[in-house]
Amino acid sequence: MPRPVLVVAGCAWAFTGALLRLRVRRRQRELSLAAAGPDRFALPAPLADAHRRRGLTGTVVGALCCVAAAVALAGRGAGVDPYDPSGRQVAAGVLLIAGSTLLGRGAAARFAARRLHARPQPALLVGVRRATSGHHWLYPDAATRSAPPLISHSGSARNSRTGQRTLFSGSERSLRAAHHDVDLVAEPIEAVLYGVVHEGAEVVLECAVHAGDTRLVPQVTAAPLLPRRRHGLPGWQPSSRSFGERVREQQRLASELQAERDVSARSRAAPTPRRPAAVEVAAGAEAAVDRVGDDVEVRLDHVSCAVAPDSSVSTVQWIGSALGAGFVDGGVHPRFGILRLLLGCLVKSHKAGAG
Repeated sequence: MPRPVLVVAGCAWAFTGALLRLRVRRRQRELSLAAAGPDRFALPAPLADAHRRRGLTGTVVGALCCVAAAVALAGRGAGVDPYDPSGRQVAAGVLLIAGSTLLGRGAAARFAARRLHARPQPALLVGVRRATSGHHWLYPDAATRSAPPLISHSGSARNSRTGQRTLFSGSERSLRAAHHDVDLVAEPIEAVLYGVVHEGAEVVLECAVHAGDTRLVPQVTAAPLLPRRRHGLPGWQPSSRSFGERVREQQRLASELQAERDVSARSRAAPTPRRPAAVEVAAGAEAAVDRVGDDVEVRLDHVSCAVAPDSSVSTVQWIGSALGAGFVDGGVHPRFGILRLLLGCLVKSHKAGAG
């Protein structure tokens, strides 16, 4: 196919795509205005600083690229073929393409942001839900589970401003019971949208969010609408419980589980101690110890203690002082090989058992 035909076909394809996109935007604008009705409202204030600087960076960088391209083309020597693809001309062409693109996008974004302040804007109640990509998608409302997401905007925090005034205040229990917070990924929240909805337009969204545990404050977001097609959002079910409370409960359970794992890991990592000597205190089958406490009578048959090898004497002395009696060496238990100390009898063991 001849090169001129390819060039004409490419231009026709781009021109057709541009016309179709403009037609879609016009239809989106008509539907948005019809849904909003005749009422108009002032924008909430103040808006984020990013809204006031919208498009400024693209405009400045694009203008600088175009100026650099003009300087490169003007600096070529006399008598040079203007159609000769020299290095200077290639660089100028690249700068001109990038600069014109950035300049056009920046100017369009700035114009869309400024247009919001020209007059009062229509308002709609919409649903807002966050996708895993970080973009926020607009729903027709926050109650219809079968409604699909319609259009998206950037979820960047620099587009939002929170907490300019207090909507509600109260105790955490009452506030989260009456206005429980939700997970934006799992389900949409209700918001007020100011502006005309179509691709490339800038809109303002105002919704209520929790500030701490005792206040409900507005969050105002100003962002341009993006021409994204795939959202990746599954269906959703409304939650009847506060998302913040669920998160705290999960964190508490996770911390308890981690504490148990740490204890288990320390016990496994601890060195195995030598086999401790066991001290058996036998006081007879019905030996009585009176006045333990105020008016409690306790009867002891025997007491077995597992202690370190170098602590057996001090342990016996401590038990004897607590009972107010002395102990007699009873040798080694014939079956278990443990050290015996007897109280109230002088029976000795027959022979030493296995240690």
